[in-house]
Amino acid sequence: MLLQHGRAHLGGHGHSSRSGTRVHPVCLKATGCAPGTATATTGHVSSSVASTSGQPSSWLSPPRHVKGRHVQTHAVAPAQPAQQSATAQSNSVFNYRFFTKQGLMMRAVVQHMAGGARVELCFDGPSPEDGGTPPLLHWGMYRASGGQWYHPKEAVPPGSNLDAATGGMRTPMSWRGDTREWTTTLDVPSKLLPLHVAAVFYYPDRGTYEVPPRARYFSVPVGMSAGHAEPQGATIVSASPPGARPEEATCMVNFSLFSRHASAVYLCLVRVQPNDQPGATALQGSGILEIALDPVTNRTGDMWHVCVHGLKNIGLMCYGWRADGDVTWEDGGRFHPGYILCDPYVSRVVPVLLPEAAYTAAPKMLPTYNLKQPVMLGTLAAFTQTFDWAGAHGPVRGGARKAYSLEEQVVLEVDIAAWTTGPDAEKVVPKERQGKYLGMLDRLQEIVKLGVTTVVLGPVCQCAPGIGAWGRNPTNFFAPDIKYAINGPMNAANELKMMIRAMHAAGLEVIMGIEFCITAEGSDAMSGGLQGMRGIDAAVYYRTLPDRTSVLAAGHPVVRKVIVDALRHWATEYRVDGFCIANAENLSQDRFGSVLDSPPLAEDIARDPELRGLKLVAAPSNNALLPRGGVRGFPHYAQWAQVNDRFKSDMWAYLVDGQPGLLSAVATRISGSADLFAPQWDASPSHPGNLAAGRRAAFGLNNLSGLGGQGLLKALGSDSNLERAEVLARTLLLAQFVSCGVPMVSSATVARKGLWRFVSVLAAIRRDNVALMNPPIDFAPEKPGVPVFRKLSWHSAAPGGTVDWQNTQGGAVPSNVIAFSVAEVSGKGMFCVFNPYNEPVTVALPGPEGGGQWRLVVDTSRMPPEDADLDGPLLPPGQPLAEVGPKAAMLLLSVKSGATSARTPPSAPRASAAPMPLPPMPGSPGPYPPSP
Repeated sequence: MLLQHGRAHLGGHGHSSRSGTRVHPVCLKATGCAPGTATATTGHVSSSVASTSGQPSSWLSPPRHVKGRHVQTHAVAPAQPAQQSATAQSNSVFNYRFFTKQGLMMRAVVQHMAGGARVELCFDGPSPEDGGTPPLLHWGMYRASGGQWYHPKEAVPPGSNLDAATGGMRTPMSWRGDTREWTTTLDVPSKLLPLHVAAVFYYPDRGTYEVPPRARYFSVPVGMSAGHAEPQGATIVSASPPGARPEEATCMVNFSLFSRHASAVYLCLVRVQPNDQPGATALQGSGILEIALDPVTNRTGDMWHVCVHGLKNIGLMCYGWRADGDVTWEDGGRFHPGYILCDPYVSRVVPVLLPEAAYTAAPKMLPTYNLKQPVMLGTLAAFTQTFDWAGAHGPVRGGARKAYSLEEQVVLEVDIAAWTTGPDAEKVVPKERQGKYLGMLDRLQEIVKLGVTTVVLGPVCQCAPGIGAWGRNPTNFFAPDIKYAINGPMNAANELKMMIRAMHAAGLEVIMGIEFCITAEGSDAMSGGLQGMRGIDAAVYYRTLPDRTSVLAAGHPVVRKVIVDALRHWATEYRVDGFCIANAENLSQDRFGSVLDSPPLAEDIARDPELRGLKLVAAPSNNALLPRGGVRGFPHYAQWAQVNDRFKSDMWAYLVDGQPGLLSAVATRISGSADLFAPQWDASPSHPGNLAAGRRAAFGLNNLSGLGGQGLLKALGSDSNLERAEVLARTLLLAQFVSCGVPMVSSATVARKGLWRFVSVLAAIRRDNVALMNPPIDFAPEKPGVPVFRKLSWHSAAPGGTVDWQNTQGGAVPSNVIAFSVAEVSGKGMFCVFNPYNEPVTVALPGPEGGGQWRLVVDTSRMPPEDADLDGPLLPPGQPLAEVGPKAAMLLLSVKSGATSARTPPSAPRASAAPMPLPPMPGSPGPYPPSP
């Protein structure tokens, strides 16, 4: 009988210990097995498990004793998956060995059989020949509370008596001459399993007890085993019959949880009713079983663990944890055992309506509870689900999986809910798929036709409404968000995989947006409650800022492991092609919030063998919290790309605000942001020793909206002046696509059809001219005798004039206009000009390198579809001048003379402007001073 309605209280004896901070007082480890038995070493096992099949599989090293404590050395192997099940749970033997405070040995042998379990308890006390008197086994059983013992009549041996004073059962022990120890046996029927047998040894003639060094009693798990500390979360150790599918098998499942400061931990298993109906929001829990973890048997260091046997139909099994500790919260913990908490390592979550017994039988009652309010629990359904990727493990291009180079990338940031709802989405997305993973499939061709190569998904891990980049904060870093699932929360993972598979099959890369800074659990100064990590060990998982808000302690070694494991999980199970990490500055700080010059977490991710080949994008929100004030950006270890926020701030100030004196900064942004990505091997007075390796310009993502931000039109004030906002939006987008680096566009921006078409043309232009617009620039200085494959020149608006790098004219018209031309050795060329003024400006046109004539492909002052056209009008050969509208820009591409066009060219030519050399990065010698 695995699950009962309500929660069983088994017993009536106190158990006190200070296990929250102590080292194991009793070392419980595996002993050598008897001949003909096999010892399992799956994971970190605290007991030996023997199969009565008689076929040995491995052996433990002989135990050795150090200062009265047993130390065991043996090989450790990873836990076996369900398909490779080893031992039938109904026919296994577990051996435990303890030591008393006086140094005597207590041994327990637990044999699981079809009808239950037999527990043989042995004590190495003085023999009768030595005058030893027979001790009594003082014992009880418990499951959910070590402070309440129970003595089921089916398990009480003959001759036993209940001690009314202590509430413990006392059973006579007999002497075994062959093993030289006192023994007694308890038979426990299967309907009572799992439980703990708690015991000490009592000398009736002396009135004294043999007890553990620092605990009240020894605890022996029955119907379960001690378990192992790794891997964290839930793991199937074995399934029977061997080879059976997990959903059809009887499974041994190991559960492991980190909590350094908890003094008591309880595993809560909940059976739920199936519900895959569309619109299902919560599952009904039909029973709950709680297991108190013994602080000696079930704890290794800071890891609490237990292996539960006999679990059937695990696809409908959910679990969570209760954690108890310092209730004053003065040591940083936020413990309250009334809450059932979600495992940080769970890979699937479901909302569960708990039975009332889950609240009324809690170690500590909640002030109030609502039976109609679901609790987020982990589910073991992951072990029963399969998925066929059909070969689409990555973007499929030309019939083969092939990733895009950084220079080829054009990125679209997509929020699933926003992209699959609204007037445009309703035309193509069925109602039941709106705001869902599968709704993305209905608009997938729109993304493909847009011409992007890569999609950055807004957070798809389990989130709740909050603050931050996307307006939602994570509650779990491993589980997919169930709000996007159509067929119930149990199917969220497979529906997300279907979406990613379809994107890969369409040739798109999928980068997952995520953050490891602010979570939905909140803090003392914010609402959020105890949902997972905060209730399990807030002192480790979080650090508190001066304003009393809490952020994830990403610099703590334990949290660093969680983050790396989570990223590896998404990379391996969901086949994502990379990650875009918001608030990335939190990864560069230690657990106290100090900024590290060489943060180990950023390096761990960059060097991880399963992550280093992916696209890693850092999106800091506060550069002051990056090493050296962010002057060199996020620590990259030759792997990390980053969102180039300097591009947004400089281009916005120049084009939207019309601020003068920014020509140097704008030139730097267009040419690849050398101040951020070029190598620097000299120290400056403000940053002594500021030596930095460089990155190619394509390591920068030029974003104008910010992660999860509103579309460009909204940000530009389209509500008050739509025409001006549309011109500016097109001008800023053109700046993104002609600048070195990777353009990153928000789906909110292209939601307007005119801008969708405009971006699709820009993507096509960039794809055909990537060597002009985004070559693999590494900012290496030119070397004599080495040919230059690309020539970049800067121009002013006036014929024969020079660019006003020093702002000597104070921004007077047309001194604040900037233009540039690029020529490639193949003969391709382009010319681009930006007008930051609120009035039209006439600019001088240089002639194309190597002859030919210009084709006008983009003029952001024109209305669609004339704003962008790959087959735009040809300018007459030698035309010297053109007019650029207010807040507008133009892009010209060179073509061979004699080309034809049906379009009308712009203004008649007059003269040509003199080219300027490529501007060096700010801070280095050049023809103009550095940006202010």
